[in-house]
Amino acid sequence: MYSSKEEFQQDADIWLNYYNIQRTHSGKYCNEKTPLKTFLDSVDLAKNYYIEKENENYILRYPDFMFANYGQRNEK
Repeated sequence: MYSSKEEFQQDADIWLNYYNIQRTHSGKYCNEKTPLKTFLDSVDLAKNYYIEKENENYILRYPDFMFANYGQRNEK
């Protein structure tokens, strides 16, 4: 048990630092990067998407140009 909020916060900060910055990510496509590095590497990719509200739901959308050539082959 903790005797103060400050004591708990100190331990929480240490744990969060380890969890997000030091340990490697266990996700399938993270290639043993830390969660922070995985996040930072995906920022540019995430900028291609936007969230739109439709009725009472939020929907993740992407610009149409991203898949304009989807399914087409480069035949020469």
